[in-house]
Amino acid sequence: MTAAPLHQRIRSHSWLSVGSAVLLSILVCTTVYWLDLQQRQTLRAALTEVEDLREARIDLSKGFLHLTLAGQPGSSFGQAEGLALLRQSISSLDRATMRLGADHKDAAASFNDSVSRFETILAKWQKGGTARAAHEVALRVSFQQLELQANEIDTLSQKRLRRISQQLDRRFGWTIFAAALFLSALCGVVYQAGRARDRLYASSRESENRFRTIFERTTSGYSLSTTDEVLLMVNDAFAQMLGYDPEELPGHPLSSFMQADDFAQFLEQRRLTVNGKQESFRFEARYLHRDGSILWGMGSSSLLRDAGGAPLYFITSVMDMTERRKAELALRESESRLRFALEGTNDGLWDIDMVTGATYLSPRGWEILGYAPGEGELSRPVWTDLLHPDDLPRTRELLQAHMEGETEIFEMEQRLLTKSGDWKWVLTRGKVVLRNEVNAALRMTGTHTDLTVQKKLEEQFLQAQKMEAIGRLAGGIAHDFNNMLLVIIGFAEMSLHELGDDKQTVSGMLNEVVKAAERSANLTQQLLAFARRQKVSPKVVDLNAQIGDTIAMLKRLIGEETELVWLPQQELWPVLMAPSQLNQLLANLCVNARDAITGSGKVVIETANISLDRTYCQEYPDFHPGDYVSLTVTDNGCGMEKETVERIFEPFFTTKGPGMGTGLGLSTVYGIVKQNQGTIHVYSEPGQGTSFAIYLPRHGGEEMPIGVEASEEPSQGKEETILVVEDEPEILRMTTDMLKLQGYRTIAASSPDEALKAAEQHPGEIDLLLTDVIMPGMNGRALADRLLTARPGLKCLYMSGYTADAISQHGVLDPDVKYIQKPFNMKALARKVREVLSEP
Repeated sequence: MTAAPLHQRIRSHSWLSVGSAVLLSILVCTTVYWLDLQQRQTLRAALTEVEDLREARIDLSKGFLHLTLAGQPGSSFGQAEGLALLRQSISSLDRATMRLGADHKDAAASFNDSVSRFETILAKWQKGGTARAAHEVALRVSFQQLELQANEIDTLSQKRLRRISQQLDRRFGWTIFAAALFLSALCGVVYQAGRARDRLYASSRESENRFRTIFERTTSGYSLSTTDEVLLMVNDAFAQMLGYDPEELPGHPLSSFMQADDFAQFLEQRRLTVNGKQESFRFEARYLHRDGSILWGMGSSSLLRDAGGAPLYFITSVMDMTERRKAELALRESESRLRFALEGTNDGLWDIDMVTGATYLSPRGWEILGYAPGEGELSRPVWTDLLHPDDLPRTRELLQAHMEGETEIFEMEQRLLTKSGDWKWVLTRGKVVLRNEVNAALRMTGTHTDLTVQKKLEEQFLQAQKMEAIGRLAGGIAHDFNNMLLVIIGFAEMSLHELGDDKQTVSGMLNEVVKAAERSANLTQQLLAFARRQKVSPKVVDLNAQIGDTIAMLKRLIGEETELVWLPQQELWPVLMAPSQLNQLLANLCVNARDAITGSGKVVIETANISLDRTYCQEYPDFHPGDYVSLTVTDNGCGMEKETVERIFEPFFTTKGPGMGTGLGLSTVYGIVKQNQGTIHVYSEPGQGTSFAIYLPRHGGEEMPIGVEASEEPSQGKEETILVVEDEPEILRMTTDMLKLQGYRTIAASSPDEALKAAEQHPGEIDLLLTDVIMPGMNGRALADRLLTARPGLKCLYMSGYTADAISQHGVLDPDVKYIQKPFNMKALARKVREVLSEP
């Protein structure tokens, strides 16, 4: 393209030149043409290398964008594509460093080091994990260093291009100097040089256009701004994020689009970057949308400098993180709700990595085991070591079944070893929440529930059930025994009445029979007291006054070698119970204390007012919130083992030798306390003595009436008619005979139905109904109600071995019910009958 005009100019310049000149001209033209051809090839190769280098730099930035933005919400980039672009651009840059030659081997070595660092950090970042964010920051720093190295290589390549161009220019100069006469050749050289410059300029413009295309079409928001925070250029994504057109933003300060406090931090980071403290920085900031709403942006900003290091402008990338921020807030709220729910249930939370064994335990979980949060170290093997050996096989069986998908959840009551070395019952619930592609368990989470209080309640409930069962048995035996004793006492007394004083020997024997039967009856009263079926007449009692009246008797009871200390609290609250039961309770406790003391010792009786709140009652389920009066009897005797304490209230249980006790003393105490809605606690240690603490509810009502004392000798009957109803034939016969001896007329009935018929057939008045309480078919109270319908003036007297099922829930006498306890003697029966008949 250049040789022809040059040759024409040479030819037009001197057609008359000598042949040598023509030959020289031809030679020079040929040389110029050859030099031009060489220069064109050299420049073409150099320009191609520069263009490749520019494309490599663009691919480097584009690949890094693809790599770092892959997986972000709304991102269309792929990580694999980004890695391919990065490796392609690094390879091109590496070839460019090799072309620089030995003069720039330091730059090549520095670039290779930067590439190695970048590859190392990239590998760590790709692995992910908890340090991914830190690796991402390091990756960006390493990439910026790599970009700086690429800039340096670009600069060196451009210098090389200029050096080549200068060398060619010198060649052309020498050619021009040698062929000064050949102006056309010089013009051709200048023309070719101009064209080369045009091509270089066009290539630069093309490279710039490619960069602008990437800048404008990327989905992340990009902006160029001065060091004075004035926007120079923004892409569509940045403008759309803020609700503007791209043309509206250049020339405006960044502060117009950021929250003031976030912009202050952003400005400080830029100042550090300008001062050389850092190459770039990451940030999060709240941006102001055109409509006034606030959106969250996250991005990075880098400072571009000129060849002399002077700051040029900042290039900043921003991504809209508003939705992600909302999701994070929602996640935190969800975590807070979960934490509050766990705190509300008082459960411990655990989380196990089934692959590594790493285990997390919440603060409450550590607390259940007796540790401060983080005090101990926990892993899956350590957790297994904490399990009770007896629970380990079942735990493994249930856990294996759940991990294999046979059960929906893992649930088991277990014993775990606490810091103190004790075993604590917990309810462990858990579920596999993550499995791999072959359904193997990877992660399992669950809760621990402290069962200490529940197990204590279960233990107390079982103990109460056992005592209740024993009580029912004792009550039933005592009831039947009372019936038999009633027959013995009744017929013995009637035999004595028939014999009179004529047969003293037989009378004496019968008296012994009566005394033995009465002692047996007293024994059954103790059984009934334990079974809470003892007949009582409660009244409002001042424990201090009642105990004070019995102190002298109690001192005689325990003997002179044992000191009795009486410590009453002043202004003691009243309680509702039978005084006789209180005396019986004190006597049994003091005798028990006396027997526990070897040699001299001390027994202390104390009273106190106590108010129990709900918190205390949750720890001790026997109690209910309210006011109580405590009665405590403490001795410094031998004390008891735990196993003994657990059995002391069982009937006939005793640690004394044969003939030293019946084993009913403390059983009687237990029954009396329970019958009066109280609670008893025992504190004892071997060699440290024993303390019985009784808590009776404070009475806040009116004092209950007390029965009138009857005269010692009952008066005879006046031939009143008494309907006697008893399902035991011997007792029925004996009772009617007793009444006849006292001057009463009797109508005997062995069942309620028979009694109803007899009453219906009897033509005259029936003055009194004397009926057993518990009978087949109909109880005594129902019978009385039926008879009162036909005979409104009929008076009623009930008799029974116990009254728990007939009179009231715990044997407490209703004020309007007349009752006589079996077994009774003839005098007691006559006195009670006369008392009922004498009432108006």
